[in-house]
Amino acid sequence: MDLTERLYMGNVMAYFRREEGEYFPIGKYNIMQTENTDDMKERVNSMKEDTYECDGTKILLTNVPSTPYYIEIIPDYQPSDIDHYFATPLIKCTTSEIVGVQSGIRSALFKYEGKWYRFKGCGNLDQGFPLAPIEHADYADFRQVRGSMFKQTSLREVSMTRAINDLLIDHHIPVSNIPFGWWSYRVPNDNSHTVEKTCGIYETFGNKRLGDNLLLGLEMLLPSFVPNLDTNKIMSYFPQDRNESGHAISTDLIALTGLFGGLVDFSVLDIGEQSPSIVHPKVDKEFYQMWEQCCRTVKDFHENKPHNLSILGYLYWRLGREAGTVLRILHENNLSWGTYIDPMGTHCNAHVNNFIVLPQGHANLLAPLDFDLAFKKGSFTKDETTWTEWMTIEINGLKLAIAGDPLLTTGVLEQVHLSEDYMTLKWGLRDTMTLGFLSGLENREDIHPPLPEYDDVIHSVMKMALMVTEEKVA
Repeated sequence: MDLTERLYMGNVMAYFRREEGEYFPIGKYNIMQTENTDDMKERVNSMKEDTYECDGTKILLTNVPSTPYYIEIIPDYQPSDIDHYFATPLIKCTTSEIVGVQSGIRSALFKYEGKWYRFKGCGNLDQGFPLAPIEHADYADFRQVRGSMFKQTSLREVSMTRAINDLLIDHHIPVSNIPFGWWSYRVPNDNSHTVEKTCGIYETFGNKRLGDNLLLGLEMLLPSFVPNLDTNKIMSYFPQDRNESGHAISTDLIALTGLFGGLVDFSVLDIGEQSPSIVHPKVDKEFYQMWEQCCRTVKDFHENKPHNLSILGYLYWRLGREAGTVLRILHENNLSWGTYIDPMGTHCNAHVNNFIVLPQGHANLLAPLDFDLAFKKGSFTKDETTWTEWMTIEINGLKLAIAGDPLLTTGVLEQVHLSEDYMTLKWGLRDTMTLGFLSGLENREDIHPPLPEYDDVIHSVMKMALMVTEEKVA
């Protein structure tokens, strides 16, 4: 693959072998959802958890508060060439001639005939589907299956991804994954064989994440983009109540409490940006030429700046605005990304690592993914009050993740070690992103709309951020 593909898809190799099982192409099956009757509500709600037993081992699966799915065969389905290639499941292994790219722990990407596919649930790295303890006192005797999807989560994700894709396309927003089908595995000597293990198959358009790749990289590069930081000047932009011993109180605390004078839009403020003068030490030498090209783009932009908007401030606003818009569209259409409370705790799939970063040429910078726990209000088995409470949790969860709370996302969870001066600049940018998020969520006027003349420079900055976080696999 070329360097641009490597930058957006990844370079940590994954290897696959063929495994026994069955392939379910999406064109061959209708995915149906059980009617949400009172009896079905009672049945789902009575199952506080989804439990199995295998050879004396108790196994626990998550139980989404939504009616289950089933499939119906569509007659006279004609398989395609790629259906023949995918007819036998693939599972990750130690080494093989079939090579892809790692994505998280349980997933991987694979390129076939010029298109990229995401295999979600194709093995816990190269370990297959091991059982792992559950870190919860009430379930100390239970184990969980790692590395796979399950029948209901695969059917749910395929169905919900199709529904959400339709909504996004209606709003001219790019999608991240297009459902293609799923595999059901039959693994020899499986120590959890009573649990059906599946893997979702999607055509995909990116792999690097907003949190662990883009935001982490941008914040690693703050000293490079603003080498002569004037902390007093930066602090003068904040309300006096945000001043704590000469540095700014964090954005996540402001977003949580609404106190300390509120948030500041740094898009229109002078923060002293310039093009980096040297290659960052985290950049692989194969990317040196691309890095230099990006630096030239940033330098040329500063010399001929068409507007008074900060590059970083504008970029952070756009990222927040896009995230808020996606969540608003879901909630306006009575869809949850996957937020609910069960005996295991609070689940929330609305976080910064569930947006992929899109290469230049798409209408947006980001696209959402990970809908295996998503559900519609019409299939929700709890009451109206609970729905409202959990959707509020979903909004606040994504807002606080965008505001910089490290506990409200999943993935690498690495934090940038910045000086207090640069942390103050970071909070100014996170303020801006949070304001953009709220603007999109509440469907306010977009005060910093997409500007074609900024397109090349913000994508150059994004590439630089991805270069310095290339080894992070979210």
